[in-house]
Amino acid sequence: MRSSIIGFGEVGAALFAILKNHYEIQWFEKNTNPHYGAEIMHICLPWSKDFISTCVEYARVQQPTIIVNHSSVPVGSTEELYKLVKVPCFHSPIRGQHPDMTGGILNYVKYIGYWRADPSLVEQVCQYFEKAGIKTKAINGTKTTELMKLLELCRYGTYIAFAKEQEKICKHFGCNYDEV
Repeated sequence: MRSSIIGFGEVGAALFAILKNHYEIQWFEKNTNPHYGAEIMHICLPWSKDFISTCVEYARVQQPTIIVNHSSVPVGSTEELYKLVKVPCFHSPIRGQHPDMTGGILNYVKYIGYWRADPSLVEQVCQYFEKAGIKTKAINGTKTTELMKLLELCRYGTYIAFAKEQEKICKHFGCNYDEV
């Protein structure tokens, strides 16, 4: 399937590295000439106040039949995008750790959140990723995967904050942080 990736940061670059071996694919940085007819358009842009309008513009020019949003976005963003472009939109959060996003994408199950999509289309999107060696699981609801990603980020931040506090406590008691 002819595909495009919008955004070529760590996420877009990792996705490109995997998918280029299986599909005809082009990538685009924000504000580059997006003229490319893609069947599947992957969104890998960071959230901003212009996120939805930027995605709508790329969809208008590229005319994809499927949009997969990999970005961390406020809950409801993928549904909002669908309502504006009238193209089946999926949300599939990236899981993994920087800087090895490619390893994370290939190692973790890639959740494919769908909303108002024909079951055969959901299966087609899952097979698209599986052909590239990415394990998938369909999730009913893009809001579910959007919230899943935001809570995962919060949990990760909490772990980091706790580790810093733990280090202070260890130092206070003269204990080795790595042994506690």
